Amino acid sequence: MKKNIYFVISAVIKIIFCLGMIIASKEIVNQLINVEAKLSTSYENIVSSTLLNNNSSLESIKEDTESNEVVDNENDSMANELSSKLLEEMPMDMQSFYTKFIIASAIMIIIFNCLIIYYYKSNSIFKHKNSIIVYSIISFLFGMNLVVMLLSIVDFITVLCLKPKDPEDFPKPVKKIEPIEQEAYTKKQKIEAIVLVIVYFICILILPSIMAIFYDDESKYDLFFYLVMIIVYLFTFAFAIKTYYKELKSGFKAFKENFRDYKYFVIKRFIITLVVVAVANVLRFLITQNIQSVNQESVSELSSVALFFLAVIWAPIVEEAIFRGTLKRFISNRWVYVLLTGIIFGALHAVNEESLFLIAVTTLPYAIMGFSFADTYYKSNNILTNIFMHVTNNFLGTVLLFLIR
Repeated sequence: MKKNIYFVISAVIKIIFCLGMIIASKEIVNQLINVEAKLSTSYENIVSSTLLNNNSSLESIKEDTESNEVVDNENDSMANELSSKLLEEMPMDMQSFYTKFIIASAIMIIIFNCLIIYYYKSNSIFKHKNSIIVYSIISFLFGMNLVVMLLSIVDFITVLCLKPKDPEDFPKPVKKIEPIEQEAYTKKQKIEAIVLVIVYFICILILPSIMAIFYDDESKYDLFFYLVMIIVYLFTFAFAIKTYYKELKSGFKAFKENFRDYKYFVIKRFIITLVVVAVANVLRFLITQNIQSVNQESVSELSSVALFFLAVIWAPIVEEAIFRGTLKRFISNRWVYVLLTGIIFGALHAVNEESLFLIAVTTLPYAIMGFSFADTYYKSNNILTNIFMHVTNNFLGTVLLFLIR
């Protein structure tokens, strides 16, 4: 185990540098713009000097060489002016996107290296050899820091050279998750699930629209609206817990008794989901040129306390109860259940987009997340598995939003 201590040292160094990237993300964006400006200025000078050389004598070229210092100073001032102009002309959402990209990349690399440290502590470096190879490649591609990129290359080479020699390189295998035994759903349980869906749609989707019609006085409307919304959200949250209390209780018991097995089961699926959703979001951005969806923009306008409660506590429990729990009480076929709950989950998160095309494109990342959560719940029959994945995903997104604010 001691011979693998290098991975811990490397991981700690990369985490420190990534934290620095997060803190200095705005400065990094400015530096990138400055580099772009200097490259543009250099290119213009090369072109102009080439044209000049074609139409001048050797004597004039020598005279130009003597004035290099003056030209360099002029180039620096031109580059600074150009970078300032680029910053002014660049839309704020593009600057925000670059900043978010740097922060998201740094957080992703930090997560990977925390997992490597965990592999070391659990004596499973060799077992997760392939995962560390993938982490090294991604860290190299998204590191944006010379130290992180160099360490990622060394990690890649080192892990390729690992060979099992000691008994400690072969930890105890993780048991396969056994689904929690579930009796056939009663008529009462199905009715409760339907009532929960009705309450959700009335309170969360319909009621705010109705209130907006009848209350024109903004000050009066704001106060009354927020008081009603607080009551409504708390009521929906309590009703969801009551409806799925037995499932939550049995799921918590199973988690407590088989924590190690559930931990590997959930973490593995979450990492795969995170990577696939990230790719889907990149595709969505390339197609729509919109950094955030309408749903994300509306959430980002909330206060910090409301955002944390709704995203990290309320949404994982209520949405998993409605989108995963309710449909499972009525659909027994695995693929029909996974596809249907994923599409509904994705569509409801994208329904406020401006056109059908944007709705379809924005639905994709949310639907992929819904597919993963639904399949995880179906295989484990433990609603806490998908709730935990949902909490982790929203927590990371909320932390990222707090860092950008």
